[in-house]
Amino acid sequence: MSPYRDQPRPAESRPTGPTATGRGPVLTDGQRWELVFRWRPWHQWCLGFFLTANVYLVPALTLSPRATDLIALLLSLWILNRLASSGMSWAPLIILLAFNLMPMAWLAYAFLTGDDQTLVLAIRWLLALPWGLALVHILQAPDARRVFLYGMMWGMLANVGVILLQAAGLDDTLRTLGLSTSDTDFSQRVYRTVRFPGLHGHHNASASVISLIVPVSLALYFRYRASVWLPVVGLGALMIAIHFTSTRSALLVAAVTFVSALLWVRRPRRALTLLTLAGGLAIVFFAVVGPPGGKLRWADLVSTEENVGGRLTTNVSALRLSLEHPLGMGVKTGREELIADAAIPATHNAFLQASLFFGLLPALILCVLFTYLVFQILRGEAGPDFWIGVFALHLGGLFLFEEHLNNATFMILTNWLLAAGVVQITGDQLAGADQPEADPGHGGTA
Repeated sequence: MSPYRDQPRPAESRPTGPTATGRGPVLTDGQRWELVFRWRPWHQWCLGFFLTANVYLVPALTLSPRATDLIALLLSLWILNRLASSGMSWAPLIILLAFNLMPMAWLAYAFLTGDDQTLVLAIRWLLALPWGLALVHILQAPDARRVFLYGMMWGMLANVGVILLQAAGLDDTLRTLGLSTSDTDFSQRVYRTVRFPGLHGHHNASASVISLIVPVSLALYFRYRASVWLPVVGLGALMIAIHFTSTRSALLVAAVTFVSALLWVRRPRRALTLLTLAGGLAIVFFAVVGPPGGKLRWADLVSTEENVGGRLTTNVSALRLSLEHPLGMGVKTGREELIADAAIPATHNAFLQASLFFGLLPALILCVLFTYLVFQILRGEAGPDFWIGVFALHLGGLFLFEEHLNNATFMILTNWLLAAGVVQITGDQLAGADQPEADPGHGGTA
């Protein structure tokens, strides 16, 4: 079955009835919109590609709108059409509205008080809502999921290309192409080595987005029978990216995801083949280049202890402030309180970031549903949520290290996973969505 085959149009969208002109059936307004918004494979591929390769639409601006922002507006029109025609499930909509309720309230407050930092972050959160709601409907069919994952894969390889071009000193060219901005920061260094910021403007953010290549390539290899070289190439690309960004957390989380998936996928022959090739690649890379990020980055125990100590201090401070302010503090006030309490304006944890800035409600929803999805891994690939659980494990691991909920890619994936989790818990059939097609040899959701 070709991954580029058109998705079947729902039966209710096929025009029926007599015609006034004799030239064909008369289309209702809803049916015309259905034809306009019919999802084709290249649409699904583009969604995956721009989700990870989130280009800047106006690179000259400091806060340039991104590709995902424009797509969010288009997806909103599709959602409104579906809602108007009673063709959308309410369960994922309700959970996403609950998750984004406090950001909505803080958006209004920030607008009235002139808190630009909170205003920008709240808008970014709300733009992720239509993405999450649309993806949980669009990606019901296995063909759609496969094409979407391939789009994500190519987007992450494009991210690696951006880092390599930055290392080659071609940032001006990248800015012209919308792959960098005028305020891209090259000042971050470790042991006199520049930590290249990549497409996402910060070394940690870019490395973490690229690390998604692990769950994506594993899903394509195990579930959709891609070549074993696909995850091997993905792992190689990740090691190159981490070497130029000198980021350790993304590599550690990727390793946990890789091992967990191989242990619980319960397909030993394919797992052993991949493990052998991946191990050989790692040995060659370490022998020729050394550990990703450089040997000193991993061998300096004093620096590592200071780094861990600083993170724990900010975690404890953010947790205490969150409990003292259960409705949140907004971005500006939250960072000011962190500086006063821990001398560092960051929580180093996305769960605490959500609770400190926007209140305990979104943080609790995030923790509960992510925990549910991660435990689905224990059921093996035969379970309906195995690969969704692998994605939740990977994102949850990344969230323990950095404030990734200010990055559009992770905000969108978070909304998608929350919606997917509620669909599985409630057994919702997603009214109006294309029904999953037969997926020979495998069960569940990618």
